[in-house]
Order: sequence, then structure tokens, then C-alpha cells
Amino acid sequence: MILGTAQLGLNYGISNNTGQPSRDQSYEILEMAHNAGVKILDTAFAYGNAEKVIGELNGNRFKIISKLPDLSNNEFQKNCKKISTFISKSLENTKQEHLHAYLLHSLDNLKNGGELVWKQLRDLKNQGLTKKIGYSLYSPKQLDIYFDQYKPDIVQIPMNILDREFQKSGWLKKLKDNGVEIHVRSVFLQGLLLMSYEEQILKFPMHKNTWELFRNELKEFGGTALDYSLGFIKGLEEIDEMVIGVNSAYELKEIVSSESKICSVPIELSISDPKLIYPFNWN
Repeated sequence: MILGTAQLGLNYGISNNTGQPSRDQSYEILEMAHNAGVKILDTAFAYGNAEKVIGELNGNRFKIISKLPDLSNNEFQKNCKKISTFISKSLENTKQEHLHAYLLHSLDNLKNGGELVWKQLRDLKNQGLTKKIGYSLYSPKQLDIYFDQYKPDIVQIPMNILDREFQKSGWLKKLKDNGVEIHVRSVFLQGLLLMSYEEQILKFPMHKNTWELFRNELKEFGGTALDYSLGFIKGLEEIDEMVIGVNSAYELKEIVSSESKICSVPIELSISDPKLIYPFNWN
């Protein structure tokens, strides 16, 4: 498990009713993660002050993955030359000599002049500023466009019981066959999958049938939505790591203490509606 840190720098997540954790609460989360055997933190330049929080509280207990901020296509050449500046800032913020991995936060940055972007990422790796490079994805269609030319060490993809696009497209297996390290995020769909049936219908009433099927599957499973969600990911042999964010140490304790076992999830429960499976489309 990798601890996601968007919550440490932002008021993040559809199920977050408490806001950004305080410094003491953030330390408690990191302390519990360390004691639970978590080795890596996932962060990003765009996660508010998360990198600085990590730098203040980490104490070199964790390896760090961070992400390059989105580069404006309107100032592409200018911003591309700043990639080394951005990683230097992330290293300064997190108080690291090098990163475990540095990822593109947006593959749109490869649309125009992607060769230059990728060359600079490779240069950062060759200089020892990061051990691995790669990118964060939203849709397998992005791999159709970019993978052959820009083969990553690591990809970060969304995957949960509703969003199985990378599995259904065949890209999950293809990535593994090509030796790519696969990290999955959005295991709980920002906490939506852990909400009550009534809250789920209230948030997305147009998917009432999906929530009813989900509730029925949970009854048959005989466990919690948390166990079911984790068990599904554990059953995917291609997955190397889960990136999981929490709002509190209590939430992390629940996840770490979960007795989830590998389980199969009917394909009927997966959907392709981008208005639901992509949180950036949520109002």
C-alpha cells in the first residue's frame, strides 16, 4: 500500500466532511502509516501544501512519488524548460535528495512536443534526481495514443469495482506484459463506494440500479464495502500497489485492519459513464 497525500494539502474527497487535517492530525496519519509498514507516499505539486507537510513531518521514513504540474500548452516551450525547476522545488519541499518516482500529472502535456518533455524526464532519471518516471492516467484511450512512444517505468491508473476500463480494454495485462509497474488509485472512488446506499443514490440518482446491485452484492459477500473494494483489487494479479488516501488516522486504521480477502466482482457492476467514474466530472 502507498499512502496518497492529496488530503494532507487540500480539502479533498466527496466523503470528506472534516476538511484538511491539521498538522498534528497529519503527523498522526504519517506515524500510523509508518508503523503499519507503509514505505511510499504519493503526492504532487498540485496538492496544495502537501509536499511541504511531508517535508516537515516525514523524517525520511518514506520514499516519495511526486508529479509534475500541468504545463500550459500556450507556453509549452517556456514551461518545458522549467521541468528541472519543478522537480527541484518538489525535492526542496519534501526535503529529499531524490524522488522514488516523478510522474506526469497530465498526459495532455505530451500532445505538442512530447519528445522534449519525455527527454527531460529521462534526463532527470539519468541525473539521479528520480529513480523512475511515468505518468498518471484517466482512460486507457490515452495509452492507445502515447504508450508505444513513451514507455514508462510506472503508471498510476484509476481502478475500482465500478471503474474497470483498464481491465476491460486489455491494457492492464498489456502493461504488465511490458514490465510496467502498475499503481492503482481511486480504489474507493474518493470514498463514494464507502457511503451508505441512501447517500449514493442522493449523490448519483441516475445510477440507482447500480447502487441497488452494489448493495445486493455486498449482502451476498457478507462483508463491508471497504473489504469488498480492497478484496477486488487484491484479486488483480497485475496490480503492484494501491494508492489510498485518508482523511484521518482512524480511517487509515480501518483500512490497515481490514481482513479483506480476494474476491471476484461481477462485470455487471462495472460501468463506463464518465460522469460517475471520473471525479473531475462531478459537480
